[in-house]
Amino acid sequence: LQTPKVTAGCLLLTPVLSTLYGPRFLTGTVGGSVTHQCFYSITPTNKHDRKYWCKRASDGICYTIVSTTGYVSKGHAGRVSLEDIPENGTFMVTMTQLESSDTGTYRCGIGSTNRDLYVSLNLTVSEGKAAGMGRGGPVPRGSMYCCGTQRCGTKFFCPLLFSTQGQKPPGVTASSC
Repeated sequence: LQTPKVTAGCLLLTPVLSTLYGPRFLTGTVGGSVTHQCFYSITPTNKHDRKYWCKRASDGICYTIVSTTGYVSKGHAGRVSLEDIPENGTFMVTMTQLESSDTGTYRCGIGSTNRDLYVSLNLTVSEGKAAGMGRGGPVPRGSMYCCGTQRCGTKFFCPLLFSTQGQKPPGVTASSC
């Protein structure tokens, strides 16, 4: 039995439980591509467990698009990939040849079902140039932004990945944390 530690009014257990985090919003244009990076705690279970990318349907079920088991949905064959980098605690999903019907709520997650450890995000696919990501100024390559906050105020910062056919869209901005 582990003794809980109390720090600044927050209850922390050692070791830290698994976490999963990543950007909450993603934008792209029809015909373009997007890459989403999902970060996870580097634990033996997480390193070897199934990683997945699913899209939530109107019935509330999140249907798998791609996973590390080798599954790729028929509607996304040839235009989606998932790369797991367990030593870094991250996996990346790339969707190419975007269609307006790709707009929706997605999950990147870890586990045998699509209801285990996951983080949700919204993908918006629009015609023409990609819209900015929020208020702020232009964002240089290599920038980080707040992609999640946990209880006790711990914030996670993720690298900003650009989309739309591999080029930084004009006027892309990052929202503040």
